[in-house]
Amino acid sequence: FHGHTLHWITWDGRPIYPYDGKAISDKVMRSDSVSILPGERKDYIFIADQEGRWVWHCHFVPHATNDGVYHGGLLMAVVYMGKDEKGNLYPKGIDLDAYPLGMPTKITAEPEGEKQKTSRPK
Repeated sequence: FHGHTLHWITWDGRPIYPYDGKAISDKVMRSDSVSILPGERKDYIFIADQEGRWVWHCHFVPHATNDGVYHGGLLMAVVYMGKDEKGNLYPKGIDLDAYPLGMPTKITAEPEGEKQKTSRPK
């Protein structure tokens, strides 16, 4: 969750000490990216002090696509109250389609030594 500091507080439901359930300690494990194995659960808290739209995503390209097509898979937006580029407050239940991410692209296989190519789906 780039742009924020994640404080790791539980692993598969078990507390990660020294988190006491109330305050964030400087000793709690911190990160902005996390590795999670299949079936594993890690709970994090963060201070929402950078309002706006943020992307929560997997760093493995096949996981962040739908069969090689962006945008999909393990990719979502986290939006919390703030102001948009025009200074207007975001409405409750913001319509993310109002902020397009661009045209989806298909990742194609490439022969060794060739630059990666993308093509738009038909």
